Amino acid sequence: MSTPVATPKTVVLNVNDTDSMRIAISAMLRHAGFEVLEAATGEEALEVIERNEPHVVILDINLPGANGYEVCRRVRANPFRSTMRILLTSATNVSLEDKIETLECGADGFLEQPFELESLFSCVRSLLDDGQAGRPRASKQTAPTSATLVQAAETVASEPPPADHILQTLEHLTDGVMCLDNAWRVTFVNAMAERVLGRTREALLGQVIWMAQPALQASALGTAYRRAMAERTVATVDGIRPAFNAFMRARLLPTAQGLLVLFQNMNAGLGAARSARRARADKAADDSKRAKTLRGL
Repeated sequence: MSTPVATPKTVVLNVNDTDSMRIAISAMLRHAGFEVLEAATGEEALEVIERNEPHVVILDINLPGANGYEVCRRVRANPFRSTMRILLTSATNVSLEDKIETLECGADGFLEQPFELESLFSCVRSLLDDGQAGRPRASKQTAPTSATLVQAAETVASEPPPADHILQTLEHLTDGVMCLDNAWRVTFVNAMAERVLGRTREALLGQVIWMAQPALQASALGTAYRRAMAERTVATVDGIRPAFNAFMRARLLPTAQGLLVLFQNMNAGLGAARSARRARADKAADDSKRAKTLRGL
């Protein structure tokens, strides 16, 4: 059983209209030491939030009445609740547009049901850690090419130790960088990767990644790690990263010593996707209006 990750004052609101799922999630959270509040509808959730101001809200998307997206928007409309962490969940398949909607409504992350105990704790822990540390700031620094990064990663793992300027290059990237050796041990983690992973480098360096992050073992990202290492092929995995309000892309680049993992924030690309989606919606509305006009002639 997982080690409790909550503090005595950490309050979590669990919102789910399926009684069995809500009861199971609440039991997990209480066992970990959280103070748990519950709601079965969006309107009830908003009332509980108004009365209790929880630290974290675990919010099912498919709720009767106001759904999870709408609840999240209403919470974010209050500037005094900007630090309240919201984790959206869903038991149905989530499309790319749904993931975009997750970002647009102001959620901090997404987790698909059913989820393992450790996955839930990892997400909540990341949300709470980010709430204390604040969100990362963007930089205007020019990103190096993949080939340059691989070369730098190989230098990090080589003997003698790399020059300071190489370490500084990796350290100050706006993308997260993690290097693994062929035995899956973490050999390098930059500052941004610490934020993305929700772990300090002291807790990661020298550790086997599967032991340092147990929830990774059974995840889609973990499967991609193993395939990229075994087949020595480049791989890409996309998804929502809890605590960042961001659509993250993990690029897996094999090196002579192991694997380079590059975590990239894809929000800029999603902005273009959102614009395209709005343009399609506007065109459909115009076409519908035109069709109604023609029918009236």
